[in-house]
Amino acid sequence: VLLKRKWMIFGITVAGAVLVVLISIISLVLPPKKSFLPNIYTPKAQMLINDDKGSGASLGNLSSLASMAGFNIGGGGGVSNSSLATYLVNSNTIQDAVIAKFNFIEEWEIEKSPVESSRKALKEKLHSNFDDETGVFTLSFEDIDPALGRDVVNYVVELLEKRFKELGVDKNQLQKTNLEENINTTYNEIVTLQKQIHE
Repeated sequence: VLLKRKWMIFGITVAGAVLVVLISIISLVLPPKKSFLPNIYTPKAQMLINDDKGSGASLGNLSSLASMAGFNIGGGGGVSNSSLATYLVNSNTIQDAVIAKFNFIEEWEIEKSPVESSRKALKEKLHSNFDDETGVFTLSFEDIDPALGRDVVNYVVELLEKRFKELGVDKNQLQKTNLEENINTTYNEIVTLQKQIHE
């Protein structure tokens, strides 16, 4: 049977090979958005995070700011810097800022539930990972446009740094306010005691 159908088998094989080559060429010629086999690029940013509680980190000492960020991890040991960084990347605040910055709702042609759908689509493209052994926090974004992917990653890094600084400033301000209140309370108590003694 194989010998009898050898020319048909040969013809089908050649036709299949030619079709694959043509599809590949057409895919390369077409713009990425119209191509049915576009190349996917994954730009990455890597940051070194010190996860020791109570010590500094290249992205700021975040472990003591977990409650201010609304992020809690059980165990009573606070939250690690890497966990807080991961939380912030996936928070609605940063994700909505990225979506607005790059106009992804219109870019991805989202019409139904634009806010929720765009967040879901972004989470499928934007990834974060922390390596416990090396202490390296990796942020990446998958897209057919390498320039867009690079810009998104860089923007998220900027948002993270800004957010960490804001949290640090808020914490310092909170400590300063508490200290002033304690001093005023102590001073008032001393004045009250002195008046009682003189009386």
